[in-house]
Amino acid sequence: MLVRLLVLGSLLSTLLAHLVQVEAPGPGSSQHLCFPTVPAIQDCIDVAFSSYWERNGGLAVFGFPTSPALPEETESGLRTVQHFERYRLELHPDAPPPYTIQLGRSGADRLAQLGRSTNAEAQAAPPGCIWLATTQHSICEPFLTYWRTHGLDLGDPGISERESLALLGLPLTEARPETNSSGDHVPTQWFERARLEQHASGLLQGRLNSEVEAAHVPAAPAAGFVEIAGDRLAQGGQKITLKGINYYPSQQPWSLMWTHWDGSAVERELGKARHELGINTIRVLVPYRAVEGWTDDRGNVNPAMLLRLREFVQIAGRQQLKVIVTLFDWQFDFAPAGSQEEGYDLLYLRTIVDAFKDDDRVLAWDLHNEPDHYPAWGEGNQAAIVDWLARMKAATRAIDQRHPVTVGVGKVASLWQAAPNGTTIADLSDIISVHSYDASTYVTIAGEVRSRLGTAKPVVLEEFGWASGPECRGPYFDETSQLYLYRKAFEPAARQELAGMVGWWFQDPPATQSYSLDENGHFGLYRRDGTPKPAVAPFRALRVATLPSATISTLPLTVVTPPPLPKHERPLVFDDGLVLREQFKHFWHFFGGEATFGRPLTLAYRDVNGTMVQYFEWARFELNESEHVQPIDPGWPEGQTPEVYLDRVHLSPLGEQALVGRTFHRVADPRQAEVRFFSQTGHTLRGDFLAFWEREGEIFFGAPLSEPFDEFIDGRQTRVQYFAHWRFEQVGGEPVRLGKLGVAALKTRACPQP
Repeated sequence: MLVRLLVLGSLLSTLLAHLVQVEAPGPGSSQHLCFPTVPAIQDCIDVAFSSYWERNGGLAVFGFPTSPALPEETESGLRTVQHFERYRLELHPDAPPPYTIQLGRSGADRLAQLGRSTNAEAQAAPPGCIWLATTQHSICEPFLTYWRTHGLDLGDPGISERESLALLGLPLTEARPETNSSGDHVPTQWFERARLEQHASGLLQGRLNSEVEAAHVPAAPAAGFVEIAGDRLAQGGQKITLKGINYYPSQQPWSLMWTHWDGSAVERELGKARHELGINTIRVLVPYRAVEGWTDDRGNVNPAMLLRLREFVQIAGRQQLKVIVTLFDWQFDFAPAGSQEEGYDLLYLRTIVDAFKDDDRVLAWDLHNEPDHYPAWGEGNQAAIVDWLARMKAATRAIDQRHPVTVGVGKVASLWQAAPNGTTIADLSDIISVHSYDASTYVTIAGEVRSRLGTAKPVVLEEFGWASGPECRGPYFDETSQLYLYRKAFEPAARQELAGMVGWWFQDPPATQSYSLDENGHFGLYRRDGTPKPAVAPFRALRVATLPSATISTLPLTVVTPPPLPKHERPLVFDDGLVLREQFKHFWHFFGGEATFGRPLTLAYRDVNGTMVQYFEWARFELNESEHVQPIDPGWPEGQTPEVYLDRVHLSPLGEQALVGRTFHRVADPRQAEVRFFSQTGHTLRGDFLAFWEREGEIFFGAPLSEPFDEFIDGRQTRVQYFAHWRFEQVGGEPVRLGKLGVAALKTRACPQP
């Protein structure tokens, strides 16, 4: 489709050639269009829209991109949308060509924002004008010539009316003088998708879509501390709503965030979260234990870690984000009053709180993450834990009277658990912070808290979300279910009851991280490759004000180069992106690697029963995670035995499964020297199959479940023999090989293939 302009102008074409940089986005796509010489433009035109943008007039028609291509809720449902200065481009892959890309109705949207009427003002066209019956508005010169000479090429001769409608839409007002967003008072006419302005240089389109987007975002409050205002939060006297994410860097999740610190990567990702998700809040968890590098387990805070937290707060402040700092992460012990251990806790707390007590980039102190999910709570120590929280609150207040204090609870009922003196978690929390991963409970939780507290305190959903994987974890571990949950979280009822919502979390970690093996590796709003999931759409739809701060710092951002992993700890990454790591990798290598098992067909993941599994061409591994079983350790010489390895990693009985419904009669012991008889199954091994079997022996291959017989496999007559976990195959005089039972089993798996 080609926008047919009477005059495009060679100057504009030359300018565009200097501005645009083509970037290859990756396999299977065409190209991004980027603008590296225009500092204010940080987004590239996505491959889904780049050819369309170029063919249909480019910069002259659409302007620069103002967002990346992201999922967005539109009038016609969830669509991939990219915003430009003048237009909103929507991808409609279900529509027939040439309508797979459509323009949003930015003109209608902006008039609605302004409360402007589009009612009919004329019943007939003035001389030299045309009148559009659908909206009962006329188009006169010079707007008429522009309308007739600008349109998308839908295959009609010249510029047809429907082609003009595709680009500009129907008129929604008559032409009249108006003052535009730049302060110019010029003749103006509004259309469904555009606003035309008559300037001395000719007709121009206003930056209409940028105005629409800007109007969605509330004005930022004055810089300052966040305060409690009844059941809401406020800054600078202005009521605010929190919208944020719990954050770990995508490549260094959990405690690696601090031990493998990369300030530049954090800056990039928080910038992306601010720009694309529209957040104003970040929650970060600060460990206590020495194993995470933060203390010596006696409360002495590692100065390097404190400096990294200062860098983090600085990065957030530059993005006009406020930081909820959660203390004592992974601290299992809640020390009794007056004990030496309590002194350690207080030293840690006072060091951190004192460092930020005057810093308005910090939103609040969260004293502990889900203390009600720690073993001590379930062991009957609830009152003692609440008493510990109350003492930590008092110590915080003795240093810092400005920042609100909260405790993020895993269950709303825990809010009412009392210390021996009657103080509850709800009492000591200035902000009520609850965590829930059940979409049906969000409004109920807020209502329950309201019924107990009235309007006394704001309620924040401090953790919520849903995992979009791993594959086969369960029937609802997918992106569709994640989208449903985020839509529920941002329904009007939830938004009205809550003072803020903080999702869990930003981006899925890489497959080389152990955190990717279960659902914890799939909570991100972005996939491992950085592309957005559908749940980004409802998250983006709630627009909140940025939260500027008065505190400024100029710390240089640091990067900690992580020490190289010992060879036996390094993941084995295949050229197709699949990964072998830890216990499965050790087992795979010990028994011959690819020659024995073939290549991996999936990543390791937890199946619906919670078992860690991984498919290979010829086998399926299952991890035995019993605490009574010795883990595989290549550095333990005495543990390098088949028994230790087979105790930790089990092979799925793929051979047995392939024989379901088939019966093989037992045979008698032939009592021949070249034949091995297995009394437990009543079958024999001989010849090439016996020689192949003896490579690893009975402890690995087990006893045969059948005698050799012929099957047609891949169109070839093949001699086969089955075992509990294996199928031996031989074609003619070729060497014996293992059958691809893993491939066959994967095809029967009741979930999508990877």
